Amino acid sequence: MMRYNVESGYGDRLFPEGIELCAKTGTAELGNGSSHSWFTGFCRNEDMPYAFAVIIENGGSGLKNAGSVASAVLYAALEGSKNND
Repeated sequence: MMRYNVESGYGDRLFPEGIELCAKTGTAELGNGSSHSWFTGFCRNEDMPYAFAVIIENGGSGLKNAGSVASAVLYAALEGSKNND
């Protein structure tokens, strides 16, 4: 289901190519009208054994905010692994 979320909902185009991202967003509403943003997942591609959880306090939308942080970190991790080859 987490792979389906990315393929059919969020879009693979938002994340590095070939990682087969499996992920889930979340928005935890607070009593004051704001919300925490979260995005968690893992790469199904065995050559990229990464898992992550991003939580942004009072961050709003899960995909828009925490998802963009996860995407940036995944791009950086993949670039770093290329430089170490």
